[in-house]
Amino acid sequence: MVTQLRLDIEAPDSTIARPPTARPPILIDAGGPSQTERMPRLSIGTSLAALVAACLVPSLIALGVLVDTNYRAQERAVVDTAVARARTTMLLVDRDLEGVESGLRVLASSRELATNDLGRFHERLRDALKSQTVDDYVIVDRERRTRLDALVGYGTTLPDSGIASRVEPVFTAGRPALSGVFPSSTDRSPVVAMGVPVYRGTEVAYALVVALRPDRIIASARDSLPEGWIASVVDENGHIVARSRDGERFVGESATPSLLDATRGRPEGTAETVSKDGIAMLTGFSRSSRTGWTVAVGAPKAVLLASLHRSIGLLLGGASLVLGLVLWLAFRLSRTVTRAVDSLIEPALALGGGTAVELTATPFRETAAVGRAILQASRRLVTAQHHAYHDPLTNLHTRTLFDEMATRQIVQAYRDGAQLAILAIDLDGFKSVNDQHGHAAGDRVLKIVAERITGTIRGSDVVSRRGGDEFSVLLVDVDGQKTRAIADKILATLSAPYPDVDPEVSASIGVARYPHDATTLTELLARADEALYTAKKAGKRRVAGDL
Repeated sequence: MVTQLRLDIEAPDSTIARPPTARPPILIDAGGPSQTERMPRLSIGTSLAALVAACLVPSLIALGVLVDTNYRAQERAVVDTAVARARTTMLLVDRDLEGVESGLRVLASSRELATNDLGRFHERLRDALKSQTVDDYVIVDRERRTRLDALVGYGTTLPDSGIASRVEPVFTAGRPALSGVFPSSTDRSPVVAMGVPVYRGTEVAYALVVALRPDRIIASARDSLPEGWIASVVDENGHIVARSRDGERFVGESATPSLLDATRGRPEGTAETVSKDGIAMLTGFSRSSRTGWTVAVGAPKAVLLASLHRSIGLLLGGASLVLGLVLWLAFRLSRTVTRAVDSLIEPALALGGGTAVELTATPFRETAAVGRAILQASRRLVTAQHHAYHDPLTNLHTRTLFDEMATRQIVQAYRDGAQLAILAIDLDGFKSVNDQHGHAAGDRVLKIVAERITGTIRGSDVVSRRGGDEFSVLLVDVDGQKTRAIADKILATLSAPYPDVDPEVSASIGVARYPHDATTLTELLARADEALYTAKKAGKRRVAGDL
């Protein structure tokens, strides 16, 4: 068990706390070596070699488990993705078909059909075709005769297209109907028909039918599929309505037996199938409760296996490389770590982070020497930085840090042609607080003053406590008007009542501006003090300076 050594940066003189350990503590002092330090220590080379040997066998076991887990995880991810894409594609198909149906219902309720003005309605259908969301509009009467075809001129004798039989539920049940895929009467290309009833009174006078090409049905999902994946839409009769790849070849044919068997009686799921072009697939499918159609999305198993083999190869190669590298480093570090640790002792004495230091005692002589150096440097630097730059009561900057920052800002303002201002602030009536309530109350007032000033100025401005009840504020990039506004705001907030303090406390503020009043920090501070004296002399609780 190692011993934890912690340096408390808030109390540099505190002792080093050691938790109870099962072994004697390692003492770091200026005297001679203790009995513990005279004990034989392990060499770094021996320790590293033993560590590698101890880790080798468990690492190989873990690697085998990781390879198996990785394979199963990727396969599950592909299957889950396929189901999710099938579900999403089905929703998109349903949405598109609902949009088509809504458009048909709007057309079916038009005035032209209500007045049986088929000529005007024919013009309206031709205008609707320009939206390019459908391929044709057809009007079929109760005798199942085609009365209008948007692609054919009005008045032209129309042959029986057979489309009426595809939407027979429109006439028999008075409800919208969606067909499966069938060859069109014009060019024998596969199409899908959707029809809605057109009522005249309570009777169905016509069926308004729209024809859709299969490629429109799958268009929403086709472009988003990963390379090699295939999406298919299958109707209730098992025929392919649309396909993302080679649709012109397979649309209208029956789906493969493997897909039909997998989807039979199941609204959603996964299966291993074979595509129409003979490709082994991992397939996810989802059936629409609205249309009864099924969307199947498949990922080629060959792509998955190639990806897995590639991943496994990279994993095994990387693991072998890491193990080899660790073995090489174990022996390499055994010769170099002593020199590396010794070289850290001198830089450790110049540490300036100013934060808590935690060291772990080890059985190596070199790291014990580094621990002594880091602890010594941390004590010195943390203590020096804290006292040099922070006021212990208000936690504001000291005048030392304020003057350094102000000097840099003056140089920057000179380069940029900018303006800045310094406010000298002194509290009015503060002595009465100490006299009546004691110094503890005075300290509370000073803390509140620091909080009020900090809450009033901007994040780019700087505030410090110069001593007693005197404060300085550096305002960056301000003209006279803005300086006056900020100074008045500080005056108001510092003159507000203080909790549990009877004497009235306010503030007087003197202002000096760069380059209006002076161009050096010394001159600016002097001019600010002069203005502060003027404010005091004029009756206190005011801002003075050439603004």
